[in-house]
Amino acid sequence: MNQQNQDQNQNQKPGQQQQGGQQGGQQQGGSKGGGQQGGQQGGGQQGGGQQDDKEQDPARKKIADANQDQRGAEDKIEKGKNDEAGGKQEDAIAKLKDAQKKLEDLLKQLREEEIERLLAALQQRCERMLAMQKEVREGTSGVKKAIEGNADKKPSRTEDQRSLQLADREDEIVREASKAIQLLEAEGSAVAFPEVFTQIRTDMINVSKRLRKTDVGLVTLTIEDDIIATLQEMIEALKKAQKQQQAKKQQQQQGGGGGKGDDDKLIDLIAELKMIRSMQVRVNERTKLYGEEYKGTEQAPVPAAGMPPEEREKADMIYKEVRNLSERELKIWQVTNDLAKGKNK
Repeated sequence: MNQQNQDQNQNQKPGQQQQGGQQGGQQQGGSKGGGQQGGQQGGGQQGGGQQDDKEQDPARKKIADANQDQRGAEDKIEKGKNDEAGGKQEDAIAKLKDAQKKLEDLLKQLREEEIERLLAALQQRCERMLAMQKEVREGTSGVKKAIEGNADKKPSRTEDQRSLQLADREDEIVREASKAIQLLEAEGSAVAFPEVFTQIRTDMINVSKRLRKTDVGLVTLTIEDDIIATLQEMIEALKKAQKQQQAKKQQQQQGGGGGKGDDDKLIDLIAELKMIRSMQVRVNERTKLYGEEYKGTEQAPVPAAGMPPEEREKADMIYKEVRNLSERELKIWQVTNDLAKGKNK
C-alpha cells in the first residue's frame, strides 16, 4: 500500500509541475518543482528550443513567418476579405525578400570563409614545396661540385646514388604541386595561377628526369632556380590576397559594406597579370638558355636514329623540353586571352 502511494506521488509530480507552469509559477512547489516551473514560466522548454533555432537560422524564421502570412491570406480570400488578404500577401512578399537577403549574406560569408581557407592552404603548400625545392637545389649543387672534383669530371657511383635520391625528393614536390592544382581547379575563379602551377610542375618533372641521369649542369640548376623564384612569387601573392580578404572583412564589420568586383575571386586581376608576366619572362629566358647551352636546339631537332642510347635519351629529353616551351607560350596566350575576355569572373 505504501509502495502504491509512493508510485502515485511520483506519477503526480509531472502533473503538478505542468500545472505550476500553466499558472505562471504562482503555485510554489519544492526546489526541484520550482526550478522546473520557473523554466516553464519563461515560455516552456519546447518554446525556448524553437526560439533558439529561429535565432540561429533567421532566414528560416522569415520563411516560416511568410508561410504563416500566406496561410492567413488564403483564409481571408476564402472568407471574401480580399483587402485583408492583400495585406497578408504583401507581408509575405516582404518577409520572403528579407529571407532572400539573409541567405545571400550567408552565402557571401561562406564564400569568404572558403577563400580564406583555400588561400591559407595554398600558402602552406607553397611554403612546403619551397623548402623542399631549396633542399634539392642545394643537393644538386653539391653533386655538381663533387663531380667537378673527380679526376675524370664524371659522376661516380656515389654521385649517381645521391642524384637519384634528389630525384625521388623532387617527385614528392611534384605530388604537392598536383594537389595544389586540384585545389585551384576545384575553386574555379583563378585563371593564371593554375597554369603557373602546371608549368612549374612540368619543370619539377623535368628536374626529376635530369637528376635520374645525374645531369646537374647549368640548365638543371637554372630550372630549379626558376621553380624557387616562382614559388616565392606565389607565396607573396597569396599573402597579399589574404590581407585583402581581411581588409574587406574589417570594412564590412565597420558597416562600410564591400565592393563587388573581385570579392568572390580567389586572386585579383593584378596578381594574375603579374604571374602571367613572370611566366612570359621565364619562357623567354629559358628559350635563350637552351639556344646557348644546346647549339642548334632553337628548332627542337628530332634526335638522330643512329645515336648511342644514352646520347639519344638526352637528345630526346632536350627535344621535349624545347617543344614544351612552345606549348607554354600558347598556354600563356590562352590565359591572357581568358583574362581579357573576363573568363575569371
